[in-house]
Amino acid sequence: MLRVPQLADGTPSTTQEYTDRLAWPRDHYLLRLQERVDPPVADLGDEQLDLAAQTHRFVDALQRTAAWATFVDARELLTGPVADQLRTVNTQLRAAMKPDRVDTVAGDVVERRNRYRVNQLHAAIARLDGDARVYVDAFSVLEELLQVTLSDVLGNFVSWGEPRPVEAGDVNAEADGRVSFIYPGPLEVGELRLLAASGVCGAVLVEGAYITERDGVPVMRYRGRLLPGTDALSR
Repeated sequence: MLRVPQLADGTPSTTQEYTDRLAWPRDHYLLRLQERVDPPVADLGDEQLDLAAQTHRFVDALQRTAAWATFVDARELLTGPVADQLRTVNTQLRAAMKPDRVDTVAGDVVERRNRYRVNQLHAAIARLDGDARVYVDAFSVLEELLQVTLSDVLGNFVSWGEPRPVEAGDVNAEADGRVSFIYPGPLEVGELRLLAASGVCGAVLVEGAYITERDGVPVMRYRGRLLPGTDALSR
């Protein structure tokens, strides 16, 4: 059981209303999908997709990331006092997320309701300290990785297959795990490509592009997120 505020009832990750977060629907828990060895076959009308192979590859890659290892270690911190602190904060957060409370404070404007949920979640996390905060912060990092993986990356593999290599130039690695590079293109935002450059290898999710100059000539520079655990794909 994940005792994290992020998954309390009514939060941005569990609400049935608008959210920009990866959804963790309660009915999925009731289906006990997490206990299956393979995911169910996706029925797309005239076509059926067996996602088992892609899913196992993604799970294997996730389990090799620092985010996964850090969260696994953090779960060992759930002693009695830590669990009590999480239980108290989660109870307070669920009360703040009740529909009548959201109606009273945020009204019926969709974005205002979403912002209220986000702010209440951040406030709840801020009330934690010690090992409870370490545990929740570790989950935040892992959840962000899952958000990118399941929302943006897995669909690329299912729809287009293996990402194709890109012969990029002037590759710059940035501190936040992102990279920028020059490529004649074109590349689309949301596209997944393989990058193999000096010190930078792995799958890159393209997030933006802009025109710059190199030796007085206009060129396209792309910026993207380097996905952890994918360096082996570039070899």
